[in-house]
Amino acid sequence: MTAPRARERPQEQAKRALLWDEKQAVKEVGAFAYSVLTAYQQAKQRGKFSTSDEIETATREWLERQDLVTTFLKDVSRDDDNLYSGGVTKDQTWKLFQLWLSENAINSKIQRNQFNDKMEQLGYVSIRTRQHQSSEETVNPVWSWDGLDLDPYFNE
Repeated sequence: MTAPRARERPQEQAKRALLWDEKQAVKEVGAFAYSVLTAYQQAKQRGKFSTSDEIETATREWLERQDLVTTFLKDVSRDDDNLYSGGVTKDQTWKLFQLWLSENAINSKIQRNQFNDKMEQLGYVSIRTRQHQSSEETVNPVWSWDGLDLDPYFNE
């Protein structure tokens, strides 16, 4: 002889009947489906599902914090319209990025090619030039990020 399953016991069936009114749930399905379809149509007209500016701002800030290259540039770049920097060499920028990671105790596996690709995505143009922001003019042109201007603290 086997014991009856818990859901087959009359006490359990009475308890479950109080928790879930199936007839009422079936009546509410239509109203729920209508509200979902209405919300979807409104979102489709807006072109986005979220209407909260706070959520969009928080999401954008979170994504920026996850993007180490963007965060690095925010920390070490400066805007000085009066001083034409001539850009910063790619080698110097990579070394400063490594230093910045170390100083901020960030353990990153980003490689130099990925770093350079992200710099290009952010709009920095790679050029060969003899003039650089923090080093003396070189005899031969060196690959640099045109228009990048770094904080003097990082030029040491």
